[in-house]
Amino acid sequence: MIIVAIVTVYVTDNVLVDYDDGSFESFDTTQLRVAEPVEIAGRQINILHNTPQPTGSPWRSVGTRLRLEFENETIESLTSKDREIFSDGARCRAFTRRA
Repeated sequence: MIIVAIVTVYVTDNVLVDYDDGSFESFDTTQLRVAEPVEIAGRQINILHNTPQPTGSPWRSVGTRLRLEFENETIESLTSKDREIFSDGARCRAFTRRA
């Protein structure tokens, strides 16, 4: 599935996962607002990054328009409330930075 979305927020160490053995893991998050397809336009999606994104990455740049390909997502799965997706399931095919 292909969507076009706009980066609204990038937060470092936004999600913290505690494991039973006492260890933990944190994930940076990019919040996106879907622009296309129209069926889900306006929907908010949070991408949890498996690795921190470098400074200058389009994932970190508020206002950047991303064209993304999702391997396992469908329009139906992206309409659920508070949708979080790990970044290894999303491929950035193109981006346009805000002028």
